[in-house]
Amino acid sequence: MKYLLQWSIPQAGFKDATKRFLKTGAPVPEGVVQLGRWHTMNGTGCAILEASDPKGVWSLCAEWSDVIDIEAHPVLEDSDAAEVLGKLYG
Repeated sequence: MKYLLQWSIPQAGFKDATKRFLKTGAPVPEGVVQLGRWHTMNGTGCAILEASDPKGVWSLCAEWSDVIDIEAHPVLEDSDAAEVLGKLYG
C-alpha cells in the first residue's frame, strides 16, 4: 500500500528538525520504501511511501513527532480509486 506523508516544521522546532535531518538523512524504517520526498521553501513537505505493513510508516511518524507535525494517509492510484468509485456510481 502507498502512503502520503505530509509534514510541517513549527518555527520552535526548525533548528532541531534541521539538525536531525542533516545528521541522519531521515531514512525510512526497514520494510518501507520511499518513492519520493519533496521539501517546500516554507518548512513543509511530503513523501510517498510504500509498505505492506503500516507499522513501519507509523514508526517513522512517531520518530519525528517530537520536532515536526506529521501525518500519514493511505492513498490509492487512479485505477484503484476508479474501480471503487465505479462500483458505487458506475
